[in-house]
Amino acid sequence: MAVERFPEFSRAWVDGGHEIVAHSYAQDIRVFRLTAEEERANLRKSIDAIERVTGYRPVGWVAPGGHRSPNTAQILLEHGFIYSADYKDDDIPYTAEVIDGRKLVAVPKPYDINDYTIYATGANPPSAYVEIFCRSFDILYEESKTHPKMTNITAHAPLFGHPMGAWAFEECIRYARSFKDVWFATGREVAQWWLDRYEGARDEK
Repeated sequence: MAVERFPEFSRAWVDGGHEIVAHSYAQDIRVFRLTAEEERANLRKSIDAIERVTGYRPVGWVAPGGHRSPNTAQILLEHGFIYSADYKDDDIPYTAEVIDGRKLVAVPKPYDINDYTIYATGANPPSAYVEIFCRSFDILYEESKTHPKMTNITAHAPLFGHPMGAWAFEECIRYARSFKDVWFATGREVAQWWLDRYEGARDEK
């Protein structure tokens, strides 16, 4: 719905090298309340809108609220998706589902660095968002000396789409950029990296 309402912005976003992830056609839909066929229809409607407006076909998905259904993985794989950000339980990507030989990668998106939980419902200032990000990044960066780590932070346009939120988000980016060997990647790039480097090596054995 957002890409249909703001087509010029959506096309500029894709043209700028950013990724659009399918996030349900509307945010009042909860996929765990849908039948499998209703969930398929909602996903197809989302894909069609994004592809029609931007020319980009999404390969990543996150459900509203991050609440998937028992059918979500199967339906995503049927439609050519390679990853989902509905998983909250790790700080590295991993293969979440294998169905008929097709693999769905989890690109974890935890709730801990999220303007909704920190600012909107937690009643903390934007500086708390920055502090939580920096201290989390410090731990992950130290651990990455022996094996890869990732983080995924969330900012909503109605919340941090204001000057104070822009400051907080930019501070996080600036902090991460002050360290060596940090990869700023799209979800698609992270999922493909996992499939190529780890799942690909496993398949060759």
